[in-house]
Amino acid sequence: MKVSHRIILYTALFATVLCILSAGVSAEGTPKLYAEATPVADNGVFELNISLENVNFVAYGIAFKFDMEAVVPCTADGEAMSSFGEFSSLKRYENFNFIGEKADFEKGYFTYTSFITPGATEGNVSDGEAAITEKTLVATFRFKKISDKSPSFDIASIYNGGVYDEMFPDGAAFTAKSGTVQVQISISAGGETKETQSVKNLYAQTNPANYTKEARLENTLYLVDGDYAAAYEGALKLIDTDKNVMPYTDGETRFLPLRFVCETFGAQVGWNDETRTAEVVSASGKKTDIKVDEKTANIGGNEISADIRLEHSRTMVPEELIKEILEINSYKNENNPKECILYGGIVTWQPEREAETEALQAMKYVMMPLFRNFI
Repeated sequence: MKVSHRIILYTALFATVLCILSAGVSAEGTPKLYAEATPVADNGVFELNISLENVNFVAYGIAFKFDMEAVVPCTADGEAMSSFGEFSSLKRYENFNFIGEKADFEKGYFTYTSFITPGATEGNVSDGEAAITEKTLVATFRFKKISDKSPSFDIASIYNGGVYDEMFPDGAAFTAKSGTVQVQISISAGGETKETQSVKNLYAQTNPANYTKEARLENTLYLVDGDYAAAYEGALKLIDTDKNVMPYTDGETRFLPLRFVCETFGAQVGWNDETRTAEVVSASGKKTDIKVDEKTANIGGNEISADIRLEHSRTMVPEELIKEILEINSYKNENNPKECILYGGIVTWQPEREAETEALQAMKYVMMPLFRNFI
């Protein structure tokens, strides 16, 4: 049965509404989806295995495109096939449901959506939300290599040639009870690995025709060395009640106030006075412990050394460290080294675009002394 992605997303929304917010089970660490091709057998057949790790979801939709000059979908015996079910194997775990399975062998793409039974509470499911912690196989697709070309797969989004309706332009969407989930996607085939992400409004961010100032301002923080104010999503914010707390650059390193930046990007920050440790839980659930006296940061189990400082009773950390903790990006303006622009998502800031120009002007405007005096 063919079901449009409009219905799929409405189903996801319906499931979300029915779920009761609670602590429940939770996946920790960076949410990931793996698409990994197995070695090619003598008859040219191989499998593309889809796995999830550290992902909480009520529903998710995923769409892949493939190079039809390199591979064709096939049965387990390598024979030609005519339906989605003949070349796929979706893992039917309890309370894991599938809808919208579709394959187009003329345009070279396939898609499916998985959702959790509303209200189910069994195993890794709590109040209708799944928590996949360990790397778990969720689907397998079979292909046959038909030429010397290397097998190639990608997320089938509109901007790279995917053929999807306007409700599903990104080709990858994950929804949890807390809202849209950003998931890192790794696609390994033919000896190469592609890295991308499922990002809300990715199409709008990467297609200049749909790009706006508002899209660029979203989840963007503007700071200036020596200034106690900042602009987040175009609105003025006071960095700290102590106006001595502000970004600054020492040598080639810019130092930023840990609590302010982390909480601005949705992370939770605590302080253990006994061990003099700042404890951060990012919006994606990744945990970081920063030991001020030892000048170390344990990020998701990986311990590194860093120039961590305690000034005005506030933890100050290098810009590069905070980017790793929060998994965000930054833009460095060579013409104004005092500026610091931090932003979520995977789209590189391009100041020559009209949207970026307008967004930067908006942030600088609210940072004018006239407005700063009000905070």
